[in-house]
Amino acid sequence: MNCNYNKLVKQAKTMLKKREEIRMKVADLALEACTIKLGGQRKGFYTAKQFADDIGMSRNTLSSWIQARRIQLELEKHNIKTNIKDVNKIRKVMERTPAKGDERITRYSDIDAINTARKVAESPDNGELQYMYEKADAVRFFLRTHQLSSLDAEKLRRMQTILIDSLNLISKANIKGAA
Repeated sequence: MNCNYNKLVKQAKTMLKKREEIRMKVADLALEACTIKLGGQRKGFYTAKQFADDIGMSRNTLSSWIQARRIQLELEKHNIKTNIKDVNKIRKVMERTPAKGDERITRYSDIDAINTARKVAESPDNGELQYMYEKADAVRFFLRTHQLSSLDAEKLRRMQTILIDSLNLISKANIKGAA
C-alpha cells in the first residue's frame, strides 16, 4: 500500500471526527438558542425549525443532531461512556419506539428510556424483538379502535390463530426474569 494512501485515510478519519464534534456543537447552540417543544410556531420562542432555517440546514437533520446530543449529555451525566455511532443507534431505536405528546421530546433526556434503547441497539435479537413488540402493539390498537364485526371474519380467525400460537410459544419459553 502506498504511504500517501495511509496519510489520506488518516486525514479523512480526522476530518470525520471533527465533523462529529461540529455536529454536537451545532446541537448545543440549538439547545441554547431554542425552546424545544412539540408543534410548529411558538410565539415568543425561537424554534428548532426557525434555527435550522436561519443557519441554512434541514430541520430534520438538526432535529436528529439535537436528539443525539440530548442522549449523549444524559449518558455523560450518568458517567456512561459511549461514542457517537452508538448514540445514533440508540437515537434510531428511540425514534422507532412509539411515544405520545411531550414524551416524543422528553424521552431523549430520560435515562431509563435511553438505557432501554441501548439494550435494543446492542443486540440484534432485541432489536427484532422491539420491532415485533411495536407491531403487536399496533395490532392491539387496531383491534381496539375498529368495529371487528365489520371486518373480514376469515382474516380475523387467521389472525386469532397466529396470535394464540404466538402466545403459546411465549408461554412455553423459559423467560429469564419473568414473574
